[in-house]
Amino acid sequence: MSQKNATSEPVFPVEQLLKKLSLRHVRDAREKRGKVIFCTDKDSDVDEAKYCFKYSFEEQYRDRLKKEVRAIKFLFPALEQLSFYTLQIPEVIRYSDSPGDKVKWILFRDHGPAFPWSENIRENRIWGGKAMDLSSVPRIMSVLTDLESLDTKNLPSFVKKRNLKEWLAKFEKRLRGKSSFIDRPELDQAKVIVEKNLDLFNECDFILNPGDFYPRNLVPLNNKIVSLDWESVHTEPAEGMIAYLLMLMWNNQPWQHSLIKEAQRHFRLDPRVFQTILLVKAFTLVYEVWPRCWEEARETQINYLRQSLDLEVVKAILR
Repeated sequence: MSQKNATSEPVFPVEQLLKKLSLRHVRDAREKRGKVIFCTDKDSDVDEAKYCFKYSFEEQYRDRLKKEVRAIKFLFPALEQLSFYTLQIPEVIRYSDSPGDKVKWILFRDHGPAFPWSENIRENRIWGGKAMDLSSVPRIMSVLTDLESLDTKNLPSFVKKRNLKEWLAKFEKRLRGKSSFIDRPELDQAKVIVEKNLDLFNECDFILNPGDFYPRNLVPLNNKIVSLDWESVHTEPAEGMIAYLLMLMWNNQPWQHSLIKEAQRHFRLDPRVFQTILLVKAFTLVYEVWPRCWEEARETQINYLRQSLDLEVVKAILR
């Protein structure tokens, strides 16, 4: 390559944006998923991450970042005025807020590493929360009780209730063109159970869910836990958040047992509601999150769906 061609090579847009913001990229092992990089001030002499920079050029992901910016602007200020025992809202430094921005981005304070749950398929020794210590259970449950303490009637209008009627209406569309991981009679049975329990689900007390509430998005910080990733903030019964934690910690049964025991101390978990949300979330993980990769994780969620067709099995989980 000639010197002329080398110097005329375009600058990577994110690096260009960081330069404009007086930041510089710091390599970090947590940059596995893309769309998230770690950086520090441009003039810093220390190669240590100070900020977490979320960005996207892609339309679909830009929409998700726009939703998170909406939460930052209209929900975070209200939450930051409240006193929580364990929950801490992530510190936002700056974000893009212009409709014409080609790159959507948010600059967060780097609060440190999250709990050791793994989505790196090469790290099979810690798949499904295998490295999680039982001491994290009461701390995470404390965050759930903080979220339960919020008055959901006073939340911004964009924070919607989980709508299972809408999920049912799109059931066939979600399956279209995807592998038949689960036999059709079992899928139909799951759909019937969700339909049957719909009214019971809607009558539950709904609590605030930041969105993707599981260990990778929970950062222990002193005596607090910072909850990250508010792109899909909504409300749902506590059973929904507890079921999600249970399912994603599939490789750590002692942790799961401790979770249910601790949850029963704080919440009255209804087996039929728990069954309903297990079926919905298992379906989502199988057909929308892991349809073409990570076979081991997907198989565990298929088993959760099949087992949850039997209410007695669900009751046994909650005992």
